[in-house]
Amino acid sequence: MANYQILVAVCVCLCGAKLGAEGGRSEWTFVDYFKFGKEAYLANDWKNCDENFNLAIEDYRYYKQVVLRCKKVCRAESKEYAGTKSGGKEKYLEVFETFVNETLCLMRCKRKGFESDKYNQIPTEMQKEMEKLETYNYLQLCYYQMTEYAKAADAAFTYHILHPNSDIMLSNIHYYINSPGVVKDNVINLENLKYTKYFMDAAQYYRDESWQQVIDNMEQVIPKYLESEEDCRFDCEKPFDMGWFPDFITSVANHFTFCLRCKLKCPGKLENLDGEVIEGLFPLTYHYLQIGYFKVGDLKSAAQCVESYLLFYPEDEDMTLNREYYQTKEGADPSWFQPWDEVVQYFNRLKHEKALLSRIDESFKEFESNPDFVESKALEAPKLDEKEEVIIVEDYKPTPPPMVKFEL
Repeated sequence: MANYQILVAVCVCLCGAKLGAEGGRSEWTFVDYFKFGKEAYLANDWKNCDENFNLAIEDYRYYKQVVLRCKKVCRAESKEYAGTKSGGKEKYLEVFETFVNETLCLMRCKRKGFESDKYNQIPTEMQKEMEKLETYNYLQLCYYQMTEYAKAADAAFTYHILHPNSDIMLSNIHYYINSPGVVKDNVINLENLKYTKYFMDAAQYYRDESWQQVIDNMEQVIPKYLESEEDCRFDCEKPFDMGWFPDFITSVANHFTFCLRCKLKCPGKLENLDGEVIEGLFPLTYHYLQIGYFKVGDLKSAAQCVESYLLFYPEDEDMTLNREYYQTKEGADPSWFQPWDEVVQYFNRLKHEKALLSRIDESFKEFESNPDFVESKALEAPKLDEKEEVIIVEDYKPTPPPMVKFEL
């Protein structure tokens, strides 16, 4: 095997902390565990390398859960407050009063949720290290040294999913899965998304033509995907280093744009299922559902799934023909051909946010080339496409979605 070695670009000072000692550990955060894990790695102390990096992962999950829960609770409270306290005030004041109340709620919630004040002093660079899954990069090497190749394979695979262009990690994975005690099919992503298993199972059931199981699993994908995207969007509401000190309104606008740009990247991030990128995963779910519903004879639900898919891809010829097929079936009713409510809400938000970000980018580009430029056009809410004339198609069967196969 090649000499696998991580080059640490910073000088690490061994502080002599007694790892695993009683007392004091409750004050430690993932920042401390990560530091001690690196120290153990450099000292060839593989047991404590394993222990501390796993504690860092566990504690970081705790940190993320508390922050995310607080953001959700306080956003809901702020919306309720805004709805009951809006009378007689200027809109400008209402907006910022809502922000202030949400901030106070977050402070109270985090204070209650965290056992240590140190969680309020997490360095930005440390959060980036955790988000890049560097813990798994270290762990796969520690496990290799301990000859725990199955654990090394899981850690390497988890890291590789986020870093698919790492040839070294891919070579490591191939080495591990050919090592004693490792079963290739048992290698897992330790940072699995909530809906991954359901989508993968549904894809397998689709290949097996087990249509009710396709429906059951894809119906689980939708709420879990939407929850994951909500989590991702809340995670985008984070600190932003502008590199300068603008005035108040400019600062607010810049930070808002930073968060908006991040939120619009969430669907792309969530399309990576254990290294397999499924383009348009959310609408594709409805493609699978429409063929599943068709196969079990639930044409009304199939029609609703067709309309849901066509919101995202209105020019899709196969799905347009599917719609026309369902429209010609005996007993078909115009009420069938309405997209699901959650899809309409998702689609409208996505379209409006994309339009807003496009307008922001275009306006600032125009301003750079023409300082006298004035932007006054208001954004319009996206509208659903009008229904087209029904064309009767004889001897047609609905087109199924593409077959997806997952391999390591």
